[in-house]
Amino acid sequence: MNNKKRNMVYRSKRTRKAGFSSSNAVMPTIITIAAAGLLCIGGYLIAKPIVNSGDEPASSDNLSAENPQNESGTTTSVSTNVVLVNGGTTTVTTTSTTSATTTTDDEIKTGNSGGSGVDLAPGDTGSSTGGSTGGSTGGSTGGSTGGSSGGSAVATAGIYEEVQCSVRLPENAVSDEATLRAMLKDVKSKYPDAGAVVIPMKLSGGELTFDSSAAGSASWAVCKGSMTAAEIASIVQDEGFYAYASCSLLDDHIYADTYRDASYKVEKNGVLTGDRWLDNTVANGGKSWLDPNSSATISYLEALVEELSDGGFSAILCSGFTYPDFVPKDEPYLNPDVYAKDAAPMIELANTLAEAVSGSSDIVLDLSAYYTMNGLEPVYDPSELDVSYALLSTSSANAASASSWAESNSGDMTVSISYTDGTGSGHRVINY
Repeated sequence: MNNKKRNMVYRSKRTRKAGFSSSNAVMPTIITIAAAGLLCIGGYLIAKPIVNSGDEPASSDNLSAENPQNESGTTTSVSTNVVLVNGGTTTVTTTSTTSATTTTDDEIKTGNSGGSGVDLAPGDTGSSTGGSTGGSTGGSTGGSTGGSSGGSAVATAGIYEEVQCSVRLPENAVSDEATLRAMLKDVKSKYPDAGAVVIPMKLSGGELTFDSSAAGSASWAVCKGSMTAAEIASIVQDEGFYAYASCSLLDDHIYADTYRDASYKVEKNGVLTGDRWLDNTVANGGKSWLDPNSSATISYLEALVEELSDGGFSAILCSGFTYPDFVPKDEPYLNPDVYAKDAAPMIELANTLAEAVSGSSDIVLDLSAYYTMNGLEPVYDPSELDVSYALLSTSSANAASASSWAESNSGDMTVSISYTDGTGSGHRVINY
């Protein structure tokens, strides 16, 4: 179909009327020719979109024909904010003034809407140009120039089993971006075989070292850090490591004080009194603890591990599956199963957390070898656990006995021995 108008050709007539002067006709003729030219150009501009659109929706083939790509997949000439529907999958082409890259629905869901739109392994960097949503501030892991401001880390399940050496950072590691980056660079130089770093994200006592939304209205009391989980994990991956989070779960006084439903309740003769149990008298600074039987506790911890997994932490090392140190005078004020330190709620909590991040991150039981071997870690029961990994911390002097015990008591779990002094073989977790 050709919607262009024919060019009009003007010819002088062979016979002219009397009194006609050729010199008088010059200017009208020129004006007429110019007007005709403008009409032709206007007609072409109107017709061209109709010709390109045709009778069917534009496809990716149509777009690539107009916008040829180089070998790296970067478009050299594109239209801004073009959205195509092709076979049920939406492809968004985002542009800058000089280049653009494409992302699919799956990539958008994982947060890779900037830079190359490809999940990058630790040590790789994002595109230096990015898209209009990422720009020069980073690719999927932040890029070498972007850091936490433009990139987003992606958690990878199964990494814990592959990485055999990690370094446990101190609590102040995430006080700010500069401190974290400096510490990670130092770790890289001192421990070149380390593939991951373990970052304390939830401390004993209940404090969170990052800015979290999981704590809800208790955030003001719980969150002591300014960076988010996603920002921290992005920096870690940008510096060449996988990110692991360390979380102490139930030894939590802050959240339990803020949400009374999450704490232990006083119970007399099977009847709740409405009072909370404290680990000492108020005058002596008694504190409440998170109760693993409480739905409020379970919901909070589940939201917390989901936030860490979504933020890019490939493993979450969970410690603190513990009851308080009950004393005989506590017995009349507690549910008998609680006072007996029933293992079932601990195991159910661990399984719930594993299910919450299944397919994205690994839940690892971070336990003491001594307490586990002596039956003092109520959560450790491989026959009942859906958790795949446990890490038993010990010293090199006791490593042989711990390894021997684990071989006979691991069931279907993968149990690693962590040497607190950083020596030995197997999975090493070195304290920085």
